[in-house]
Amino acid sequence: MGLLLHLAVTESQYFISCLGRDIENPVVRGVIASGDPQADFLAPPTMTLAEAVMMYRQTTVAADAVLDELELDAPAVVPWWTRHRHTTVERLLVHMIAESHRHAGHLDIVREQLDGFIGLRPSAPNIPDLTPEQWEERRLRMQELADGA
Repeated sequence: MGLLLHLAVTESQYFISCLGRDIENPVVRGVIASGDPQADFLAPPTMTLAEAVMMYRQTTVAADAVLDELELDAPAVVPWWTRHRHTTVERLLVHMIAESHRHAGHLDIVREQLDGFIGLRPSAPNIPDLTPEQWEERRLRMQELADGA
């Protein structure tokens, strides 16, 4: 739920606020106004999963309405960016693709922890068939590389 809230806040900021429009969603506005830089990852305790999903869907509908009015080269201003503050709709879209992609990876890791399955799907996991010892050897090698970096 926190990730849905984060994406709703982020998409509202980039695709609505940075394009000169007012954010209408009161939950999103409240998170932004809170001043807490991590508030967008903490869904309110009273929020249900259905409400979080609905809020994200409403955000994407509102963002799409703004984006439908603009060309890719339309100007945008991102006040919190120190470089390229004056940018374009195209750059905002690319930024949010990367943002969403990164968080989808986070969710996949969480899912793996919950259901114990790793890889693409049970019939084609696309993961090497290694023994636990071989996986540990790989992990140690990765740790060694990370420590040496």
